[in-house]
Amino acid sequence: MMTPPESRNRYRDELGAERVTTVVIPHCGHALLPEQPAARSATAGNQKGKSMRVPSLKERSPLSVYLEHCRKGELAYQVCTDDNTPVFFPRAVSPVTGSGNLEWRVSKGLGTVHSTTVVYYKNEAPLNVALIDLDEGFRMMSRVEDIDPMQVRIGMRVKVRMHPGNEKQPPYPVFIPLLVEEGSPRRGGGGAGAQNHPGSASHPSLARRGN
Repeated sequence: MMTPPESRNRYRDELGAERVTTVVIPHCGHALLPEQPAARSATAGNQKGKSMRVPSLKERSPLSVYLEHCRKGELAYQVCTDDNTPVFFPRAVSPVTGSGNLEWRVSKGLGTVHSTTVVYYKNEAPLNVALIDLDEGFRMMSRVEDIDPMQVRIGMRVKVRMHPGNEKQPPYPVFIPLLVEEGSPRRGGGGAGAQNHPGSASHPSLARRGN
């Protein structure tokens, strides 16, 4: 395959830095393709000066790792080792630091209801939808079962229970009330995970009962 002819133009930007623009001659069937500025160094923008490692997604995506833990009955999350910030839903890079230095950990599955609502589908039983603050510091969207949806309260202590899923739905976590003898009740909401919880449309925990 022949390489299309091109021309290079050198100029200086408003800051005096030299730039090079590569233009592919359009009569060869190619659009004008300006050359992108050189990428910043690996440490650029990193206040701590650490290398910014972006993990390879060719073998296993963060979602596939998360689902593997779900199949084992585990609620997994990530922690950015640059600043020790918990990350959830699973990601390739930290939404706070932009770093790919993410470490997988397994939650104890204990948390507190941050907010709750009841959803009504036609000809179906009411469904609870809740935001849960896990003790490890992240927040996730799920639901509380084994209780009347109207009886779920902000500040209620809960523990995770994994739904096995089926051929149409992968496994996903829900929560049930935590009995007093299983752990000390704790009131209140909030939590460091507020900025990391996913939107309702993207989270499998909102699957309807019976799916």
